[in-house]
Amino acid sequence: ALAKIALVQATGLGNAFEEKRRVVNERFIQFIKENLDEAVADGSIPALDTEVAASAWIGALNEVVMRWIYTGQPNPERSLPALRKIFLLSLEIPVERINK
Repeated sequence: ALAKIALVQATGLGNAFEEKRRVVNERFIQFIKENLDEAVADGSIPALDTEVAASAWIGALNEVVMRWIYTGQPNPERSLPALRKIFLLSLEIPVERINK
């Protein structure tokens, strides 16, 4: 219910709310980017455009959550393992490491 309010019903609350939501999304993107930058720097993952990757990850998360809010599917228990695998594969992490 809270996610539905924050992501769907609050869209009509005006520019101030939208700006706050944009700031929150940017903070998440920056957090992911910084972690990806560290992983690139220490050689854990291949070099990539970490800003684009972080933005794409947030977009994917938002879409899965929005679909779940509207339809109830896919549920989080199903979504989380799939998203984890998708994100790790996007970093060229070998499947053998993902499935451990």
